[in-house]
Amino acid sequence: MLFKKTTSSNINTPKFWDDKFQEEWDILQTAEHAHSVSGYRWDAMRFGVLSSYMPLRGKLLDIGCGIGHFCRYIKARNPYLEVHGVDFTHKGIEFAKQFDPRIDFQNGEATKIPFPDNYFDIVSAQEIIEHLDDPTKAIKEWRRVLKPGGELYITTPWRGAGEQYGITAEVMSVEHLREWTPSEFAKLCSQVLDKDEKKAIFPPAMTDVVSKETTMPVWFLFICKKVGDIK
Repeated sequence: MLFKKTTSSNINTPKFWDDKFQEEWDILQTAEHAHSVSGYRWDAMRFGVLSSYMPLRGKLLDIGCGIGHFCRYIKARNPYLEVHGVDFTHKGIEFAKQFDPRIDFQNGEATKIPFPDNYFDIVSAQEIIEHLDDPTKAIKEWRRVLKPGGELYITTPWRGAGEQYGITAEVMSVEHLREWTPSEFAKLCSQVLDKDEKKAIFPPAMTDVVSKETTMPVWFLFICKKVGDIK
């Protein structure tokens, strides 16, 4: 097996994440800057690694966009990109729409994206596939909306990486249904992406500019370019 399922049911419901995004929204209304929430600093470093591989123009879709942090980051970095975000929560999209009117945010499922075939130049799915019941179905759907020559960017936790921080559980979060090593994930993707060019990117160690703490990589980036027909 490529993974071990840790729960009998998936706790990642729209209600569960609506509550999470409400909590996050409340923090954003009171926090003066990113120093108040260290997670935002780590996210910004991850966004920087990911965006450094992306083209400067075209149409981009961020799947599981939440309240739109990456969408805003990439739009600010690459203003010529046409940016879209999709999330299955109502509060996430409601809050996201209040930040930047240049970005299109819509409700949609990771396995049922509300866009036609061959529509996007870039599809981003960050830290979402580990939450899904059917990862292969999701990858097929993400590939469907890509144009030929378009690129799919997936980030996901690195199975076993948590041990360096004393995390000995099968997964690093109770919200994760599974985690993979890079080789395991490549094997999973080969079921639906064997006609594509694929490569895994391993991010360098990152140092928090405030706490001065350094973390070894706990996630990896998987990139593929759509070159063939959908299976």
